[in-house]
Amino acid sequence: MPSGTVPSAGPTKSTSARVPRPNSCATFISTLFHADGYFTPGATLSHDISPCQRARSSVTGYAGVQLSFLGLPIALVARQKLFQTPYHVWYLHGHKCD
Repeated sequence: MPSGTVPSAGPTKSTSARVPRPNSCATFISTLFHADGYFTPGATLSHDISPCQRARSSVTGYAGVQLSFLGLPIALVARQKLFQTPYHVWYLHGHKCD
């Protein structure tokens, strides 16, 4: 053995991440963010209908169990709603739409 080298301690174990099984039952926690809005320009020539812009959003959390076969999800066994925020509504300049 040349000088300055350290002898090998033998084979080492792999420290790579565990590969998921193709047939499995997995639990999950997810959130769903929903947002929508609209804009109406109003009547620009007669000014009898004012313009309106509205937006709203909500967040919902779910937990559940899902089955998979050969790595593809096949069934959602159970899903439970954990929380849901009420819709938050915003209007342009604070004016509600007519």
